[in-house]
Amino acid sequence: MNDDLLPIIAIGVIVIFGAIVLVKKGYVKQAEKTHLPVVLMSFCIIIVCSLIAFSGN
Repeated sequence: MNDDLLPIIAIGVIVIFGAIVLVKKGYVKQAEKTHLPVVLMSFCIIIVCSLIAFSGN
């Protein structure tokens, strides 16, 4: 694995963890009830796109 991608992966993990914490604390009640899988998938897609974009440089 390219060392340049590690910070990007770390940021992605932190973002997902932060989103889960917000939902657990009740800040995102709508997402907790209906859209949590969609939200998490959106984060995953963003991370994958970021990885592709940065790996192209």
